[in-house]
Amino acid sequence: MRWHHQRPRSCGPYVRPVINRTWQTSGPILQAVAPRTSVVLGLRNKQAPGNVPEPHDPELDKPAPDVAIEATVVFPDGSRHGSRPLRLDRASQQLSATYPSDFPGAPPVSAAGDYTVLWTTGGGYLACSGFQVARR
Repeated sequence: MRWHHQRPRSCGPYVRPVINRTWQTSGPILQAVAPRTSVVLGLRNKQAPGNVPEPHDPELDKPAPDVAIEATVVFPDGSRHGSRPLRLDRASQQLSATYPSDFPGAPPVSAAGDYTVLWTTGGGYLACSGFQVARR
């Protein structure tokens, strides 16, 4: 899994996450995917535990709390499709979800364009990423 720092324009301006950690996402950011293919998406707490250079916010050095996380894929037309509840692996501090199989009732990606992925928990926003579907 390749982890990324850049955010797509569709994510808008930076928003501070409700759980203060160094969130990093993965997915097919660098190359468009073909229509009707599965897309593997990932989220991780990059800095935990003990990998934060000094000086730093001590919160960043902690594992993320054990909370339910949801990924929402926003299609180019604005429709939204949410994942089943996800949890970070306690040891690796990361998770992955495959679209559409981990998104109950969601259709396959089909329309060409930019898709936004919003990572949230019950308390609010964690991270934003995205991917692009190629023209047929």
